[in-house]
Amino acid sequence: FVQKDDHVDVDDDVDIKEVKVNVLGGLFAKGGWFSSSKIQIDASSTQQPSDYVWIDPTSVRDGKQVKSIAGQDKFVLEEGSVISKEGKGFFQFDSLSNYELVCFFGSQSAKDLQASLLSLRGTLFPHQRPFKFHYYEVNNFDDPDESWDQETKERFRKCKHVLVSMDEPDKALSQTEYKAKMTTLIKHLTVAFDDETFPIIVFTTMESPVNPKNCYKPVGKRTSEHPCNTVLKEIFSDSPSSSRVRLLDNTDLTNPLVGDYLRSEALLVIALRVYIIVGYQVQEWRANGQLGHINGLT
Repeated sequence: FVQKDDHVDVDDDVDIKEVKVNVLGGLFAKGGWFSSSKIQIDASSTQQPSDYVWIDPTSVRDGKQVKSIAGQDKFVLEEGSVISKEGKGFFQFDSLSNYELVCFFGSQSAKDLQASLLSLRGTLFPHQRPFKFHYYEVNNFDDPDESWDQETKERFRKCKHVLVSMDEPDKALSQTEYKAKMTTLIKHLTVAFDDETFPIIVFTTMESPVNPKNCYKPVGKRTSEHPCNTVLKEIFSDSPSSSRVRLLDNTDLTNPLVGDYLRSEALLVIALRVYIIVGYQVQEWRANGQLGHINGLT
């Protein structure tokens, strides 16, 4: 793509952590994993709840009845993710133009995130057509576009939002290798998309920090974090990279989980966050008089 030349243990006050100066920290409501047996879910919901759902703790405390949003085999609640529509909500996601393409870039985790986002689209934003949301398969840090044909490479360069998730590289990397390769990948993306108004969002890994497969041989003091997420936070706290390159820290969601348990539910919550982030960016563009066209933002 770069042209040569009852409650899972979680702090009720947890919120997205800001790893560097960015806008992601204040966009989402507070939430935690709670037993679905403690939650008053609207009787109109057609899907059975999982054992646990992500929700605003105050809604549980107050016994508030909440409405579910049907996703891919599961459902998700706006409570605990979306700040009330009277406040921020999804900002201006409904104004996303046909040329402001949202592109998921990475391994199976990126593909799963795209699928989760699309599964909510029909309920949240049915007028937003699926063709605006792309997936670009990448499993190799060293040669990410090796399997892409020329048409795919040209299509990728039309993306306006680049969302990066690389939980399943083609080979496991040590923590040191992962840091070096991820840093290089981010730099390549900033070259490929040199417009400073195009955001590049990197997601924390969703793999459980218990017996992780990736980022082996961690360096330094052991923590409860996944070793890849420790590295990502170091990259974003130490690097002088562009402020448009941001880390979406979803460890509040994923750290309490073991293995693939509740992974589908977590993916849907992250998908809601993507709607919010993209909507916020669209709002920023419109405030600056920018609108996506075939040749970029004007």
